[in-house]
Amino acid sequence: MFLAIVYNYVGFMVLPMFVALDRIDPALREASKDLGGTRASTFMSVTLPLSGPGVVAGVLLTFIPMCGDYITATVLGGAKGFMVGALIDSQFRGAQNWPEGSAMAVVMIIMVLLALAAFALLLWLLRRLTPALSPLVAAWRSRPRKPARATRFPDLLRPALAAWTGLLLVFLFIPILLVVRHSFNNGPSFSIWSGSYSTVWWGGPPGKTKSGMKMQGLFDFDSTGPMLVRFVIIVAIGIAVPYVWKLVTGRHNRHLRQWSVLVAFVIAVIVNGLMTDWYLSIFQQAGVGEGLRGSFLAAFGGTAIAVSIGGLCGVALARHPGKWAAVMMALLFLILVTPEIMDAIALAGWMQRVGGPLTSDTFGVPFGMLRLWIGQSLYASAVVTLIVRARLAGIDASLEEAAADLGAPPGRAFRQVTLPIISPALIAGGLLSFTLCLDNTIISSLISGASSTFPVALISATKSEIKPFWGVGSVVLFVMTMALLAFVARVLKKSGDSSSDIAATLGGG
Repeated sequence: MFLAIVYNYVGFMVLPMFVALDRIDPALREASKDLGGTRASTFMSVTLPLSGPGVVAGVLLTFIPMCGDYITATVLGGAKGFMVGALIDSQFRGAQNWPEGSAMAVVMIIMVLLALAAFALLLWLLRRLTPALSPLVAAWRSRPRKPARATRFPDLLRPALAAWTGLLLVFLFIPILLVVRHSFNNGPSFSIWSGSYSTVWWGGPPGKTKSGMKMQGLFDFDSTGPMLVRFVIIVAIGIAVPYVWKLVTGRHNRHLRQWSVLVAFVIAVIVNGLMTDWYLSIFQQAGVGEGLRGSFLAAFGGTAIAVSIGGLCGVALARHPGKWAAVMMALLFLILVTPEIMDAIALAGWMQRVGGPLTSDTFGVPFGMLRLWIGQSLYASAVVTLIVRARLAGIDASLEEAAADLGAPPGRAFRQVTLPIISPALIAGGLLSFTLCLDNTIISSLISGASSTFPVALISATKSEIKPFWGVGSVVLFVMTMALLAFVARVLKKSGDSSSDIAATLGGG
C-alpha cells in the first residue's frame, strides 16, 4: 500500500519541483562554484533555499490527498492497511451512521491542519536558526585546510544519479506495462498470470480458460468492426486532405495541416456515436461499457463547468486585484488542501438536502450524472483558475487597455484580446481537468447515485476476483489521458512556450 501511494503521488511532487528548479538562474550555481563552493555547499546554500517554494507546493499537493486516500488501502491494504478515509467511508455508506462519520471527518481535517501547522512552524524555526548559526558555518568554512588535490577515484555522483533516475522510470512504467500484459491474460484472474496470452477478449466465440472457466469476449466484433472501419476511413480522409489540397492548388494550407486530423477525429466520433449506442454497444461486458461511457460523460460535463467558472475567475484574479482576491485565493487554497473524502462527504450531504434535480431526474438528465458534473468540477475549477491566472499574470495588460482606448467595449475587448491570450491556458486547464475528472474515484463513489463511472465500477469489481477485461478498460482510459496531455503540450508549444513554460502552466505557476 505504501509503494502504491508513492506511485500515485510522485508526479505531484516532481512537477512543482521541476518548475522551481528550472527557474533558478544557472549563473547563481556557477558563481557559488567560482567562489570555492563545493557541490554540497552550493546545493545547501543556493539550490535548496531557492527551490523552497517548489518543496512546499509539492508537500501540499501530496500530503493532503494521501491523508484522504482510501481507494489504495481498500484494494491493496487488507486489514493491516486500514486508513482513516476507509473508516469514514464505511460509516457513511456501510453503517449509515452519518453523525459519527461526520465527527471522524472533522477530526481528520483538524489533524491535517495541525500537521500543516507543525510543518510551517518547522520552516519558521529553520529560518530563525539560520542567521544564528551563520557565524559557526562561516568559521567552519574559513578553517585552515590542506591544499586540494585531484582524487584518484572516479566521479560516482553522476552515474549514481543516472541509475536512480532509471530506477524511478522503471518504477513508474513497469506497472503500466503489466496492466497491458495482464489485460490479455489467458486465465480467470487479472492479478495471477496464467503463463499465456488470449485474444478472446477482442471477439470470437466464447472460450474457456485453462482452468475450465467460461470466458466471454470483451468486444462484440459485429458492431465494433464496422465502427472501427468507419473511424479509420474518416481519419484517413482527414490525413489526406492537406496533401490533396497541395496537389490541386500547388501550395500548402497551414490551417488544413493543423486542424484537418483533429476535425476528422471529431467527425468520426460524432458519426459513430449517431450510428451506434457508443461505448455501451461495442462492449459485451456491460459493466466496462457503462463505466467508460459514464466516465466520459461525467468528465465532459465537469470540464465544461470547470473551464467556464475557472476561466472567468482566473481573469478576474489577474486583472482586478484587491482585498477580494486574497479572500478568493484563500478559498482556492482551502479547496486544494481539503482531503477529497471531506469534499465527497460534504457534497453528499449538501446534495441530499438541496433535493430537486440533485435527487430526481430532470429533463432526461439522470440526477446521478448531474451530481457528478457538479462534484467533479469543484477541484477542477480551482486548478483551471490557477492556470489561467498564472498565464495572464505574466502578460502586460496594455493590450486590453489599448483596445479600450480604441473604443472597444469590455465584451468585445474580452472576445478579441483577452480570450485569444488565455486560450492556451483554457485548453491546458480544460484537458487537465478532463483527465482529473476521468478517473475521479472518491467523490464519484459517494455522490454518483445510480450513474456509474469506470473507477466506481472497478472498485465494486474488486470485492470479488478481478477479471482480465477490466485491464482493457484501464488501458483505454490511460491511452485517452496520454493523448489529451500530448495535445495540450502541442497546443502550448504552438503558442511559443518552452517545456519549462508548459510545465509551469500545467503546475499553475
